[in-house]
Amino acid sequence: MKYSPKIKKLLTNKFFVNSFWYTFATMLPPLTGIILLPVFTKYFTPGEYGIFTTVQSYVWILQLLMILSLHGAITRLYYDYKENSKEQKEYLGSVVMFTVVFAGLISALLLLLKPIVGPLLFKNIPIDPYYDILIYFALSSSLSLVPMAILRAQERAKSFVVINIIKSVIVMAVTSIAVIFMNKGPEAALFSFIIAGIGTGLGYIGVLYKSVRLSFKKQYIKQSLAFSIPLLPHVISGWAITASSRFILEKFVSLDELGRFSLAAQMAMVLGMLYTGVNNAFVPRYTRLMKDAKENEANKIMKYFQVGVIVLGVLAIIFSLLVIEWLLPPKYNGVSGILIFLLTAEIVRGFYFVVVARLFYIKNTKIVGISSVSAATVNVGVNLILIPIIGVWGAVVAAIAAELTRFLFNLYQERRYLNKKLQAESQE
Repeated sequence: MKYSPKIKKLLTNKFFVNSFWYTFATMLPPLTGIILLPVFTKYFTPGEYGIFTTVQSYVWILQLLMILSLHGAITRLYYDYKENSKEQKEYLGSVVMFTVVFAGLISALLLLLKPIVGPLLFKNIPIDPYYDILIYFALSSSLSLVPMAILRAQERAKSFVVINIIKSVIVMAVTSIAVIFMNKGPEAALFSFIIAGIGTGLGYIGVLYKSVRLSFKKQYIKQSLAFSIPLLPHVISGWAITASSRFILEKFVSLDELGRFSLAAQMAMVLGMLYTGVNNAFVPRYTRLMKDAKENEANKIMKYFQVGVIVLGVLAIIFSLLVIEWLLPPKYNGVSGILIFLLTAEIVRGFYFVVVARLFYIKNTKIVGISSVSAATVNVGVNLILIPIIGVWGAVVAAIAAELTRFLFNLYQERRYLNKKLQAESQE
């Protein structure tokens, strides 16, 4: 097949190729969940599915706290040692060693505090065996985040994707065997992630052993923590917006209701992850065009992104309703109504990405952080007020309110910046 010179240039462009692979890898976890959806909905009750996804939502935030978001520091500080290979390897080795020790200590402490922490986390979900599974799942996942960040910093996109594909295959294989043939419940499906984490951990060791020199130098650790710890409020805010509703729902509604909401949220997350993947490719390109004084071209791709948000959102609603019609058994009735509103919240989030691109370019990240904290506060507040009254629909209202809060807040700041810019230009 012959391609035009522009297409050939695009297909061989490292930025485009890496963006494609990273987007694909970002989509793997939700796609794995969608592929396994017929298994989960056939063999799990809504309550069991609610347990499965709620534990996953706890893992997401706990794994970041276990390593203090140090994977974010690597993607920035790795380049500070680009000119000295020895220092670079020692830097990576120090961060790896610290994360292993720190995550291990936190895990051991949480296991010791099980009688105290367990009842705080779970009300309707059985503490045994799910508390222990949560800790081991979070530990295995957290120890994968730093190697993933190293591969991204080294721009080894294909290795990054291959390892994530292997992880997804392990999860699907172990889950299918345990649930279908061994008649095991959600604990087996969750345990598959622990096995996959161990397997991919060995893969990372094989791929990265030449890039890391194990050490424990305090200056590297302090430097990384100084960068990563300020990111934690933003990370926690993100979790509060996307997953805290399940934490609150578990205390006030039945596990079956929790399961139906969780299924809708899981399906809506696919659209969110797709927007995130496209945004990861869009922001660097937009920033580069603006830096090169190609504002017209930058605004053009921003319009394409806006159209893409709408098109992808509409297609997601149509496709999701078809999936529900074809795949879900009667015990999951009621998911479609919840899903439409959660997808609407994700569409609002897509437009939030568009607005934030400009704020990132003018380096007004403080505003972005404030908007995330504000949205998280709105989400948790609305959840606490409405869930005891109207159940899962309180969580739906909270999701839409949170996304509208940060979108409108950032839109106001963007318009304010543009008005100031126009006034300055008119005075010149």
